[in-house]
Amino acid sequence: MNSVINNPIPSLKGILKKASFALSLCGLASSLCSAGLLFEYDAAADTPGNGSWMDEQGNQNLTFVSGSPSPVDVSGDSNYFTAAYKFGGASSVIGGNAGNSSWPALGLLTGSTYEMWVRPTAIPVGDRQILLELGSSFRGLSISLDTDGSVLGLVKNGSANTSPNIVVNTSDITSTLTAGEFVQVVFRFDNDTINTESTGSFFINGVSNGATTIASDLTFQANDVSGLGREFSQTGGTQRDSGTYARSTFTNYDGQYALVRIYDNALSDADILANYNAIAIPEPSTYAMIFSGLMLGLVMIRRRIAGR
Repeated sequence: MNSVINNPIPSLKGILKKASFALSLCGLASSLCSAGLLFEYDAAADTPGNGSWMDEQGNQNLTFVSGSPSPVDVSGDSNYFTAAYKFGGASSVIGGNAGNSSWPALGLLTGSTYEMWVRPTAIPVGDRQILLELGSSFRGLSISLDTDGSVLGLVKNGSANTSPNIVVNTSDITSTLTAGEFVQVVFRFDNDTINTESTGSFFINGVSNGATTIASDLTFQANDVSGLGREFSQTGGTQRDSGTYARSTFTNYDGQYALVRIYDNALSDADILANYNAIAIPEPSTYAMIFSGLMLGLVMIRRRIAGR
């Protein structure tokens, strides 16, 4: 107790030093990348209970399969978001309006990027849980939580039971997925026509985490219903009847989405990190408030010491 009272200044200096370092990072927190942003679903900005999740870009609203749920308040247990949609079973999942909706039309012609901020209830047991899928078992793409604590991405242009062209897993990120905060999961498909190759890459909280490149241009368009949290007609990129990635090994997502963005291009590593920083790193004004509070605390402690 005495050591704390008699030596408050050094520890406070340490705190101020950390705050100053954090303040210097503000210049690194770039604003949201909006180039190529086609679809944006923000739970905090959505109209509650109207049966759909509005696209902030005005291109494609998503319709709830059953019921008209409202976003739940997550402000008490998240530092990043104030609202999220809770998915849990078939009653709370959403999809595109029809097979010719603009999600499937996005396709894989030149590249695309899929960004989701998710908080799963738990790591899946038994079957993988679908976060996002478009297309079918013939041609399409899916992003799922795997049972080993990784995130799985599949891209395919083939026939019913052929293996996916691109299979990529992140490392085991169980500790990140179960830490209690929303996690940025980004899957980037990059069709490099110059070098005649295609790459599927994952980024977790702005950091690269797994990639697979094949010596082929996967240039096609999916033509099936798409959406979040469950299979729509057929899970994109899977094997229809049997195989390691058979449709039967996937099920509905159990957890929360706070924000989903889809781009019609392959974002750069810097863009993906900027998107993460725009949410996970406070605005400069927030740092200023923290710094001011620390300075006020320093003044009060010095006055208390001087009065002894």
